[in-house]
Amino acid sequence: MIALRPMLDSEFAAYLDYFIPDYAAEMAANYRLPLDQAVEQARREVANDLPDGPVTAGHVLSCLAIAEVDAPVGYLWYRPNVEAGSAFILDFHVRPAWQGRGLAKAALAALETRLASEGLHQIRLRVAANNHRARHVYESCGFAVTGINMAKTIGTAASKPTPASAHPVIALERAALDRWCAGDPSGFLEISAPDVRYFDPFLPTRLDGLDKLTAYYESLRGKIFALVHEMIEPAVTEIGDTAILSFRFVSRAGSEGDEMRWNCTEVYRRDGNGWRIVQTHWSFGATPNS
Repeated sequence: MIALRPMLDSEFAAYLDYFIPDYAAEMAANYRLPLDQAVEQARREVANDLPDGPVTAGHVLSCLAIAEVDAPVGYLWYRPNVEAGSAFILDFHVRPAWQGRGLAKAALAALETRLASEGLHQIRLRVAANNHRARHVYESCGFAVTGINMAKTIGTAASKPTPASAHPVIALERAALDRWCAGDPSGFLEISAPDVRYFDPFLPTRLDGLDKLTAYYESLRGKIFALVHEMIEPAVTEIGDTAILSFRFVSRAGSEGDEMRWNCTEVYRRDGNGWRIVQTHWSFGATPNS
């Protein structure tokens, strides 16, 4: 049984750690914004819409909760309109480790019950054009298309190419690395696909699947940290719905010593939830000659 419970103030920062990179990646992909601009726009919109965090008047931020799990398995943010008798869903997310279990449909059913008891009679939402999986879930729950949002970039911005350094997967990776270096592996778990494959030089074999990766990362939770870290020369090759990210990574003054150097290749796949990691390969990096 899934429940919608109020988001706590202490949970708001973790929500933004997921929401801002995810929303920025969506804007970059659908509106052709450079990623740094999309991130700043996402931050501005959140600051304007939620000045008081989860207790902002006129907005409802809920965590998706199940009895046997302490942490939220997802989030739901909506804005009720009593005069119109409706509610507008601004964000709805089931964490990747919990997808494919019917939780999205159960959460929407719980929302319907709640809103109906409050006298509301319609739920509205917007789905990004490339989010086919979300549209399928909504349509299977009885939602119907009522229109199509369209946009065109004009002026000098229309002909300005998006640099490779602004690819959405780089923002996702940076955000996950920031959390990793603070002892929190959830940033990577939240953007990994259920069929992810994982290599690193500390493991004797490859890890296949999100369940095994989750078990491994949970064993490291709170044990990895670095006061200084840097992603160096990230490069992305995009082929259809696949993006291959490679970069060097340096951490300093951390749990692994004065300095650690790594090489990393991530393979991302774009699906209805956006970009998700399907393969990770970490290897030790060479130390530059002094």
